Amino acid sequence: MEKGILSMSISGTALNLGTLDIGAVSSASTVATITTDSFTGYTLSIGSVSGTVLTAVSDGAVTAGSEEYGMAVSGADAAFADDRGVSAGLALASANSAVTSREATLTFKAAIEELKAKKPAKTVVAVPVAPDDAAAEIEAEVDELVCLLREKYYLGAVGAYYEYFEQTEDDEVIDILSEFNDG
Repeated sequence: MEKGILSMSISGTALNLGTLDIGAVSSASTVATITTDSFTGYTLSIGSVSGTVLTAVSDGAVTAGSEEYGMAVSGADAAFADDRGVSAGLALASANSAVTSREATLTFKAAIEELKAKKPAKTVVAVPVAPDDAAAEIEAEVDELVCLLREKYYLGAVGAYYEYFEQTEDDEVIDILSEFNDG
């Protein structure tokens, strides 16, 4: 069995899509740089995914005015260039031979529907925890923000603040919300 060396660096530690707006697709990119001396090459893929709320793109392009998210990959070893939903096991880039400083640019995208166009009586956002800066941005856009814990040094995921944090399926959330949407 061959034993090769694989090194990878990823630019930046966080991606910020900014404030999502109906008129535009928000995006942020990071670059993965891969080097391996393995003659069989490498495969870069997503290990796990949590916390998705928007619908995964299904038609190959995240579109302004829709409510969806996705990602695209560019570079010599890109597995795809169109927008795809982010899912565990999704291959992002690969090569069948040794490579040196090969770059794959990962671009994450999101778009939302305009809630204000529907003229709600009041907009309330409720979250269990949020980074201070994100909470301030949300507060500027809504009538009320309910946030149990605002963190200066956010741990990067809501689930990190729970001892037990099971994924809730989208259909379950939609069913619960539809029960209260009769008025």
